[in-house]
Formats: sequence, C-alpha cells, structure tokens
Amino acid sequence: MKWSKIADHPAVYTILGDVGSGKTVTACSIIDEFRIDHKLKVYMVDYKYVVDKFPKWFIYANPEKPRIGKKSIIFVDDAHQHHYARDWMKGKGKKLDIIARERRQSDVSIVYTTQQARVLDVNLISMSSCIVFKRPSKLQLKVERKEIKEMYVIADQALKEGGYKVNKAYVVSNDYEGIVTVKKPKWFTTKMSKAHDRINPEEKPLNPKKLVKPILSIIKQIGRLID
Repeated sequence: MKWSKIADHPAVYTILGDVGSGKTVTACSIIDEFRIDHKLKVYMVDYKYVVDKFPKWFIYANPEKPRIGKKSIIFVDDAHQHHYARDWMKGKGKKLDIIARERRQSDVSIVYTTQQARVLDVNLISMSSCIVFKRPSKLQLKVERKEIKEMYVIADQALKEGGYKVNKAYVVSNDYEGIVTVKKPKWFTTKMSKAHDRINPEEKPLNPKKLVKPILSIIKQIGRLID
C-alpha cells in the first residue's frame, strides 16, 4: 500500500517506536515516495553531522531556527532531542508548529520519529495526519501519553502477532488503520538509522581537568559522613 493512500501530501506523520524498531527506515520510505511523486525538496531538522549521513539531497535545517522552503517534506529524526514539551512553551518548535498548521498553503509535509513520545509537546501529536506505530519498549507502553496509549496497545498486539518485523508498521489515519509493509528505499543504509549513536562532534567535549575539583569535593564530603 502506498503512503498516499494512508495520508497523502501535505501531511504530518508521527512515527513511534523503540530503538532498533525501524523508525528511520519507515520515515525514509514515506520521504522517498512523496519526494518522487510530488517532486518535493527534502529538509532534515537535525545536527549537521547527522544530516551528513544521508544522501546529499537532504538539505540541512538548523533545529533552533529551521529555514524551510515551500513544496517540500521535512524530516525530524528522534524529535524528542529537539522538541521537548517544556521547550515548546518557551518558543522552541514554534516554527514547525506553524508549518504543520499551514502545510496545505505551503505544500509541505512533515515526518517525525521518536522513541519518547511522552516528552513531546501534545501539539505534534494532535496535528498528525497519521500515527505510525513500531515495536515499543515494555516501559513505553506503561508510561505512554493517555492520548495514544489505547491505540498503541492495539497496535502492539497486532505487531506482536506478526513477529515484530522491521518492515511492518501499524498505522492509524482518517483513511486507514492496520498493518502495512514498509518498502525500504534503495539509497537507505544502516548508518542512517544509527546516526545518533555516536558522540556529537559539534558539542565541546568535557575537559577532564575541570572534573577533578568537583570529584575531590564529593570524596571529602563522603569522608566526613563516614567519620
């Protein structure tokens, strides 16, 4: 089944699932179909070192101030790293909030993935055209947002019966609900799904010398407690 039959462009897709469940390849499947069928530019809102792991036609968009063109599709992988609910109220994420609400006027689709839906602002979920469920962690089902927990329990049961295959997903949209097969794009590689696994080179590493005094202070405090 084509993604356009589930929720056609312009749309907002939210993909939920545990580490290694196939969220990134599912997102890339949607992106690949939409960019070809609708001739869209692809923007990726993430760290530059992560975007560099993807094909060159993925355009880097700064998470703090994303500049997005019209007639495009936006990819936000591991959205919980950039769009915490508490940050949303401070103004972070407002740009994408506006784009999501005005996607028809701008001819823009958005694809989010996350393993921690609970920390995301509820606006991301409420504006979704489709929620794509992948294999959850056991803890995820217990602490998930009440708005989607009931759906996730049903989705998990269906995915479990199918053996939790990476190329399967459970989708919920206005036009369809059920299991779908995810078609992996020819250009997709495993390094893309593991792009966040390494240390971010854009962040300054901790200086071990600066940790010496705090550690010694803690040791002294522990020594006093023992005495």
